[in-house]
Amino acid sequence: MKNGDLIIIPTDTVYGLAARLYDDEALEKIYQLKGRDKSKPIPILCSKMSDLLTIAETNIVSRAIMKNLWPGALTIVMPTTKQFFEMTGEKTIAARIPNNPTAIEL
Repeated sequence: MKNGDLIIIPTDTVYGLAARLYDDEALEKIYQLKGRDKSKPIPILCSKMSDLLTIAETNIVSRAIMKNLWPGALTIVMPTTKQFFEMTGEKTIAARIPNNPTAIEL
């Protein structure tokens, strides 16, 4: 993934295409391969909560849900941090911490 390559990884429910979060060219490849409309953001997988907190705003309810249901197959839509919004223009993200050691390691 360091060279802009895409990889196929197992998650909790399916195998998926993965790329580095801030690699615009790699993300473009995912949209093209999947025929996905760019108005539909790609879900973000994080390996730990501290990674997520750099890109998403959380509250007491979302943190309680995360604590009880992550790692796992639940994807949560949250507002982005100001810094992430300024970098991407995205107001919300869909994110999760998968319960798969391979996905977490990557």
